[in-house]
Amino acid sequence: MLKKKIVKSRHVVKVTFEVPQTELPEGMKAVGGVGNGIFECVQDVVGYESLCMIAFDDPELYRLLFETAGHVINEIWKRDHYHR
Repeated sequence: MLKKKIVKSRHVVKVTFEVPQTELPEGMKAVGGVGNGIFECVQDVVGYESLCMIAFDDPELYRLLFETAGHVINEIWKRDHYHR
């Protein structure tokens, strides 16, 4: 059974999920994080068709989009880890 726990503070609403060990197969772990991966974040910003065109027309911009999205996601993970 998955239990949802919501913690509210003045600045942050943090949602955590607790998964009892009995629900997971032996050796398995649950990992959560930001809702999308790097590709999905970039695609949300420029759109799929535009992303395909950027990959062909401007490889440097394409690289920078993914590099920036990766950096932002990394900072979110570091901030989340720091506040635990």
